[in-house]
Amino acid sequence: MSENRLPDYLDHIQQAATDARSFVEGMAKDDFLADKRTQQAVIMSLIVIGEAATKVMDGYVMARPVNLEVRSRLLSIGRQVVHNRGFNGCGVQDITAAAEIPKGSFYNYFASKEDFAAEILEEYWTSIETRHGPIFYDARVKPLERIGQFFQALVLEHGEHEYSLGCLIGNLSLEMSNGSEQTRKRLADVLARWEGLLASCLREAQQRRELSETHDAEALASVIVEGWEGAVMRGKVLRDGAPLQRFVSMVLPRLLE
Repeated sequence: MSENRLPDYLDHIQQAATDARSFVEGMAKDDFLADKRTQQAVIMSLIVIGEAATKVMDGYVMARPVNLEVRSRLLSIGRQVVHNRGFNGCGVQDITAAAEIPKGSFYNYFASKEDFAAEILEEYWTSIETRHGPIFYDARVKPLERIGQFFQALVLEHGEHEYSLGCLIGNLSLEMSNGSEQTRKRLADVLARWEGLLASCLREAQQRRELSETHDAEALASVIVEGWEGAVMRGKVLRDGAPLQRFVSMVLPRLLE
């Protein structure tokens, strides 16, 4: 609906209400019930009001109030549920029950479960950036050492869960890349941002002559992430941190030669 039609529709509603009132003004109830023509006139006025109100409603969707605390709880607790049980291993009911909110409220904040998956991926990566991202910008530490410190910090975090959860990015890549284009695109975006942080450090190391300039920084960053995700996946299968530690102590140093 064009916004300049709104005053017209409101005028129609007001005029129809005024007409309906004038038709019955001073008329007793029994007289009204006996007067078919007046009844018809009032009905027509009510129809005009209804049609105009429908056009207003069609053109102006009422926005649902957003409770940011509820949305945040859904993301943080729901992410834990998905991380623990897998995307296909839990339903909306499981997510809302864990967050202690009514199931119907979920759709006030997310259009679908797939939309929720894309959002928890963003929340997951943002949480990693918040905790460990500053490592990449610490000028007191050599660029290649920053990369090693970053992955060692991730090893310690995985150890807090006995290496059983895996990386949510890797988990959802396996579960959803073929089933949800929205989630696949968000995964690709998160991976690109992660690789961008690594590539920036690699280029700085090249500028400082600490890494051979023959390396393609972007390609090497991709290989590092790919190697890490493979190590995390095997660590999840074995419930053992050895694959992650081998990546940090053996694979990463060889890649950064």
